[in-house]
Amino acid sequence: MLELKAATGLTFEGVKLGDGPAEPAPADEGTSSKWVPDTVDQLQSLAHQVSKIGFVKDAWVSKKDSASVCLWKLALVEDSGVEMVEHGTGTFQSITIQSLMSEWRVHKGKVTLDMPGWTGSDSSNPLSSESWGFDVSKGAIALAIRAEFEKHVEHTDNLRLTINPNMVYSKVDIAPGKLKLVAASSRIDRKSAPNVIGLGTYKLTEEKSAELFLSPQHVTPQNTNGEPNKAPWVAPFWVVRHVDNAKQANLKLDYVVVNVFDIDVNVPFYTNTKAVKGGDELTCVVCKVIPQPANERKKTPAKRQRVCR
Repeated sequence: MLELKAATGLTFEGVKLGDGPAEPAPADEGTSSKWVPDTVDQLQSLAHQVSKIGFVKDAWVSKKDSASVCLWKLALVEDSGVEMVEHGTGTFQSITIQSLMSEWRVHKGKVTLDMPGWTGSDSSNPLSSESWGFDVSKGAIALAIRAEFEKHVEHTDNLRLTINPNMVYSKVDIAPGKLKLVAASSRIDRKSAPNVIGLGTYKLTEEKSAELFLSPQHVTPQNTNGEPNKAPWVAPFWVVRHVDNAKQANLKLDYVVVNVFDIDVNVPFYTNTKAVKGGDELTCVVCKVIPQPANERKKTPAKRQRVCR
């Protein structure tokens, strides 16, 4: 042993002269081979042998000598024969397994497939989207309210508004029914909340409709520090004070139906039920329930006013 070390520079730790050959270290169970030899039947089965190179059911194949790539999907691979379906046409073809081995190859690239679940106009159609239908209804409502507000905006020049509390006064005499304060707001929701005004029912999809509501929107020109607000929004409709006694009120809530792209929009507004003198405060009676358009309550046709086609 010492002579071997001197001649080669090698050491053999743990090996003693006369011990005989060392036993191999036990194999790690995690790295032990799982290979199992084929049985005689598997060796004789061409279908089993070609499966090792990818010719299995649902694999895509193409002709070796084809100038263009025409893909076929293997539907059946057996020793008795092979059945395949052409991509895009659904044409069936039967060949021998020997032909599959000699004339065809497994396709390794991507395969363009039909979109799962798509069946045409009845499948995942954007017209069936409730959110899109809601956006369309909101757009129609916004257009209708803006058109009505713009039509009667000059009425606001004859008003005086106060804060602490919010109140509206008329600067001029107004004959009954001549005042029109439109509920200008961009806050249109599907859910009810305090102080909202009902706008009626609107179609979201062919199968579903929903009630929509208008929420108050009011931002004064200046904040409490006297600085300009970034997005002031003053519609006198939302500043009118509500009273409990109907006899004290000189305004009433009403609706006008405006048709926007074949959508009937109920636009709420206040109008005066009696003559108003210069200096009078404008008030409306408190609503005990969420206001709704008369055509929604009674389901009767309302007079339409078309602004868009």
